[in-house]
Amino acid sequence: MVRDNGIRLLKVNGVNLPVRSYRFDDHGVPLHVFYCYWDARSSYENSKAAEEEDWSAWGRVRTALRGRREMGAQMLELVVWDYADEAEARAALQQQLAKIIQSG
Repeated sequence: MVRDNGIRLLKVNGVNLPVRSYRFDDHGVPLHVFYCYWDARSSYENSKAAEEEDWSAWGRVRTALRGRREMGAQMLELVVWDYADEAEARAALQQQLAKIIQSG
């Protein structure tokens, strides 16, 4: 892993998706990994609210121990390669997500 780019909200077909991105180097080939944990109750208005969510395995266990169930939770992880620039990789991601994400 070269760097953790943090979380940014991607608005796709009216849905705010908190997407964390990472950049890896695979023998000189840049790999961009995008990870989104989203539950149907979440409506992130900004990246700060999404950053405060603990998506780690231990964070999920703590949530369960508090009795909060994540009904309808979904995870998505996509890898985009051959884009040197993160902005280009994110644009390719957003274009593909627009084809599969539907609101409502």
